[in-house]
Amino acid sequence: MVTNLYTLENFNEIFEQVFHIIRTAAFKDNQIICQTHVPDSRDWHTGIGRISDLEEKDETKYCYLNPELKGTPIGNLIEKHRAFRTRIMAMIPKACYSIHQDPSKRIHVPIRTNPSAWMAWPLNNHMCHMPTGSVYLTDTTLPHTFFNAGTEARIHLVMGVDFEE
Repeated sequence: MVTNLYTLENFNEIFEQVFHIIRTAAFKDNQIICQTHVPDSRDWHTGIGRISDLEEKDETKYCYLNPELKGTPIGNLIEKHRAFRTRIMAMIPKACYSIHQDPSKRIHVPIRTNPSAWMAWPLNNHMCHMPTGSVYLTDTTLPHTFFNAGTEARIHLVMGVDFEE
């Protein structure tokens, strides 16, 4: 359900860029979007939230990189994986998502985490903690959840991918 794809050689650059975006764009509903469904959009929030609540429900159409990310470590990572609907997602301490399924697999890049932050696939009896510094492929097409039982926020860069390897 989780595959460690590789270690990020430029993790510190990505970490700094994520926090720069958080400072300048600010979270809305604990999310910031890096790709929208509108070319050349500098909007950091259209496309966050549940797919079912969005105007454009085909998440693969969220493929246009925010122009501020072109040529940057995050932009290069998104392009490397031909990702879509990439978001910076925060989970507050002592919180849990509902069990759900996504329409595609997700790449997770943990930016800030703690030992009490876990993804879980309850129907498969599987749980996984993802330490920072690596890129992980997660099969979120299966019923899953995420919980942060720690005392610090968890922040991940999360990318939709069409990954069949």
